[in-house]
Amino acid sequence: MGFTREFMEVQAHGNTKLHLSISKDHSVLLFQLSAADKNCTRFNNFIADPRYTFAGFSINGDIEMLGRVGLEIATSSTSRRNGGLQEDELLQAMGFIKEFMEVQAHGNTKLHVIDTNDLHKAATTIEHYDRHLQFEHHKIVRVDVEYTNDAGEDQKPALVQLSVGKDHPVLLFQLSAADNNCTRFDNFLADPRYTFAGFSIDGDIEMLGRVGLELAHFVDIQNEWRVPTTTKPLDSLGDVSGILVHDGELTNAEHSRWACLSMRHIEFAAKDAYAAYEIWSRLTIVQEGLRRAKVDKEHTRKRARSCGNYDY
Repeated sequence: MGFTREFMEVQAHGNTKLHLSISKDHSVLLFQLSAADKNCTRFNNFIADPRYTFAGFSINGDIEMLGRVGLEIATSSTSRRNGGLQEDELLQAMGFIKEFMEVQAHGNTKLHVIDTNDLHKAATTIEHYDRHLQFEHHKIVRVDVEYTNDAGEDQKPALVQLSVGKDHPVLLFQLSAADNNCTRFDNFLADPRYTFAGFSIDGDIEMLGRVGLELAHFVDIQNEWRVPTTTKPLDSLGDVSGILVHDGELTNAEHSRWACLSMRHIEFAAKDAYAAYEIWSRLTIVQEGLRRAKVDKEHTRKRARSCGNYDY
């Protein structure tokens, strides 16, 4: 059946909001061609009108696909090589903020995710983390770094993922797409009050160092815990957390492309950050509980000895 859905304030970048273009002041039309029960003559004539130039990224494939249903674009321009920039580089050149309020983690858990290269948005998210962590006994932050697809020494951090728990936003800060340093973000990573937890974190530390960033206090989860009496699989917390994000596992090709995130990238990165945070946070609490129990037991024994009561 026919349907119409309108969205009045879809976040684009900065303070620009779009009415779901020929520009930000006009509607963006998402026409579901395969779901239409008939041809729309006005639509067909519009894209075939030679007065208009239709621009897109690598548009030849789109032209071929439209031709399969009898549609033709009269005048087109590909933006694949606009000034020598690739598609992801063009997108990076603009500041952007994308927020997703209900990214499925597991079970009934849904995450608020912020994907951005905007310095102000990154800074305000870090301020939120600071306010939360100042009241936490264990100031744990899950950190993960994805890299650019460059070779050797040219490889740099592309994306930094941060999580402080399911009730707070997961920050996906696209570091390689930011036009400047974010001082609040840089200082947060270097703050010794916080414990940054990650898997095989040495590589991430080295990569951050290439752009002048430092993790002051960190723990490598991969080295801190093993499943008792295992013979693989699941011999580390990395394997355990992998179970929780298995459904959204990325292909090798997707793993090599972190400059411009698809929804699959965003879902995978958010779930990965959240799962690792939850596992390490809970294990830290258990470890502290065991230590306290051991200390209390020792104190009880000492009191019993001092009272001459050796029945323990």
